[in-house]
Amino acid sequence: MTIKTQPGFSPDLSEYFSDKFASFSAIGLDAISISSFMHREVGRLAYKSFLGRNLRIFEDLALSNIPLNVTLKKVIALPFRYRDADGSPVTMLGEISHV
Repeated sequence: MTIKTQPGFSPDLSEYFSDKFASFSAIGLDAISISSFMHREVGRLAYKSFLGRNLRIFEDLALSNIPLNVTLKKVIALPFRYRDADGSPVTMLGEISHV
């Protein structure tokens, strides 16, 4: 898959996640964006929908580095702080338990 054919998230997913999972507060993905490069306008709506529900978005993670025999119990995101920014690089820390 190339970056130009990467799928994107629907704005409706934020409502689904909020309604079905009460403790849902963030989404992390191993892709460069929740927005598809072929449907940028839908991607902008998805960002607004997720952030409007106070759901954090963490993109471009290396999730394949997490072993399959562990469960993430807690994740902490430590962002760089920039004035008037709408995004930032973060350092992600995770507490794991072995399955």
